[in-house]
Amino acid sequence: MSTQCQIQEFLDWSASQGVHVNIQLDEVKGNNFSFVEKLFPVDEEEYYIEHGDPVEIKIKYVLYHCLMEIWYSYNKPDKCHRTSVFNKVMRGKRECWSGCDTASQELLSPFGFSGSPVEYFSKFDKKHFDAVGI
Repeated sequence: MSTQCQIQEFLDWSASQGVHVNIQLDEVKGNNFSFVEKLFPVDEEEYYIEHGDPVEIKIKYVLYHCLMEIWYSYNKPDKCHRTSVFNKVMRGKRECWSGCDTASQELLSPFGFSGSPVEYFSKFDKKHFDAVGI
């Protein structure tokens, strides 16, 4: 599947969940992270994440992390975004970060998981993403 088709699949999924955004491949491949601004309001990001609709925010977090997997494939092909997110959440659990106390290593482990990026990142709670940040 082409990368553009994969992005469209992610966008179709988010639209089916009620979150509509328009993001192009060149936005995901670049180093300016312009796609993030389409998901989270730049000037009010912290307020939005704390006070916005938690369901919408979780969908946007999942979409963000799916798109970051593509970004990593172009910009840091030697690294794995899933592993990075997993390790941050597990570190948060060890260090008692707010929101990471319920994280399950068995449930969230990326090792051996063969599902789609949407399926993988949907396993995380919004509070896990809140703790890890954008």
